[in-house]
Amino acid sequence: MSGEILIDKSEIHNPAGNYRFAGFNENGRFVEPEALVCVTGGVYEPIKDAQGNPAVFREVTKEGDGEQVKFERMRFNTTSFAIGSAPYASEKEALGHGGKYRAVAVARLAEEFPLAQVFTGAKYANLREAKAGMPTHATIYRDHLIALGVKPERIIAREDDFAVNTFTELISEILALAESNARLITFCTNAFHQARLGQMLRIILNESTPNGKRIFENFKNKGFDLLTPELLAARRVLKERNTRINIVAAEPVLLNIDAERHKHTFANIFALVYQAELAPEVVAAMGDQERQEYEKRLVLYRGREETEAQGLSQLLDGTYTPIDNFTASQ
Repeated sequence: MSGEILIDKSEIHNPAGNYRFAGFNENGRFVEPEALVCVTGGVYEPIKDAQGNPAVFREVTKEGDGEQVKFERMRFNTTSFAIGSAPYASEKEALGHGGKYRAVAVARLAEEFPLAQVFTGAKYANLREAKAGMPTHATIYRDHLIALGVKPERIIAREDDFAVNTFTELISEILALAESNARLITFCTNAFHQARLGQMLRIILNESTPNGKRIFENFKNKGFDLLTPELLAARRVLKERNTRINIVAAEPVLLNIDAERHKHTFANIFALVYQAELAPEVVAAMGDQERQEYEKRLVLYRGREETEAQGLSQLLDGTYTPIDNFTASQ
């Protein structure tokens, strides 16, 4: 339909066993995505060396018999669902954000759809990160994608200063996508995050979405003046392009990778996090320690789902607002 941005959400289960759910149906014909957006999440603190100092990552170029360090920085990485992999002391007993699995999934989708551009975004999540001189989230996820085999020239890592939470990261990505030629765009996140992400995109792309104006006002009251001429222009471009957006979960991609390898590399995510994937008799057969670990993870994950549901409810009723750990004025 001309002048309309269509947003869809794939389901977590994919009985077809392939990656077509990450593409598009155009008039009965399968079409590959033209852009893959890896929605960034948590990052690890620096890996420590034997002396307890942050390990340094160096990219070295060789010239003749010598080596020249092109650049160096502390190595950070994306978080798994491991307990304690959340990056800050107050969250040490929390599950990690599962961002690792988004990167793994996007790397596999990039292999499946070799013509698609790949996008990462976001600057920092809080003032601690900004003051520590750490790489941006966009850079950390870009580096992980490169390590997973995605060619650097395919990746656009957007590092807008205002992109410091999910809502502002998505605005930054929308600006980048409008500057590209992509019309068929696939966002990849975790399953628990899909619904909130979709509602955010609806508001970002059209503030007349119910209570959308109130959300922008809430952000403005926190120092984020987001309804800029650049965003309005990006909306027009994407609408004129008849853009379609597909929000996919990383999890079915990981299950497909397991099936391809005939291994269960990622099945532990479902065994340890997603209760629906475990039959009661499997839980009953666990040893005491394993069952306690599983139950702990399950409680934490259910808490994550409740937080996401609360965020979605706030987006719908207009009360959603950024937390105070980082404002645009800071």
